[in-house]
Amino acid sequence: MKKTLHFVISFNITSNLVGITLGLILAESISNYFGNWRDSLSFYAWINLILLILWLFVGKDENKKEEKRIMQKILFML
Repeated sequence: MKKTLHFVISFNITSNLVGITLGLILAESISNYFGNWRDSLSFYAWINLILLILWLFVGKDENKKEEKRIMQKILFML
């Protein structure tokens, strides 16, 4: 569990830095493509919304797994 937590934290920090870097590098191109800052900001918001929805379906809850394991141990002891 502890190794998984360390991996998730480092992955989260790294993905945030990569996202910020890509956003800054592509900001001018995206702004020119959409024509104004409002549509560019909306584009970034849609990307985040899509990623949030994916995370809700794909993300795992480690606490549920741990609770299930504990319950199995308790039931096995009975």
